[in-house]
Amino acid sequence: MPIATFLATAALLASPAAGTISCTNTSSSIDAATLAAIAATCYDYIDGQLEADPKRVARSLHPDLAKCSVIGDTPDERLGLRRMSKEEMLGLVK
Repeated sequence: MPIATFLATAALLASPAAGTISCTNTSSSIDAATLAAIAATCYDYIDGQLEADPKRVARSLHPDLAKCSVIGDTPDERLGLRRMSKEEMLGLVK
C-alpha cells in the first residue's frame, strides 16, 4: 500500500472523539500519538529522500535495514535479490 494511501485511510478511520483509530478487521486500535509517530516516520522517509536530507531518512530507518530489490531487467534475469544496508541507502541520499 502506498504511504499516501495508508495515511489517507488512517485519517478516514480516525475517531476524533476518542482520539483513536479503529481497524475494522481487528479488535485493536491505534492511539493518536502512535498515528502521529507513524505519519512522521513516513514523511521523514519520503521527504528526506526528496530533499536529500540524510538525517531525516536515518530517523525513519531501522538500524538493521534489509531493503531488497530483484536483480535483473527481464523475467529470465531475475534470479536473486540485492540487499541494501542503512548506510548504503543514506549514502545514496547524500
